[in-house]
Amino acid sequence: MIAMRCSDSNVENRPTMMEVVEWLRRTKEVEDMVDEDVNVKENNHNDMDDDENSYDGHDGMEKLNEA
Repeated sequence: MIAMRCSDSNVENRPTMMEVVEWLRRTKEVEDMVDEDVNVKENNHNDMDDDENSYDGHDGMEKLNEA
């Protein structure tokens, strides 16, 4: 998208370098936020995997069946 704006055939429509730098900064900030969000989700998922791995083979029905 930025490259298309920068290479517009009409020079008047092209952004300034300051605009391009600002767009790139915002893009980087968004990418960083997405990366952080993905890392948090992966860590939460790994925590859930740990819980699944600690399953003892019992479904909790034993006590109900004894009654």
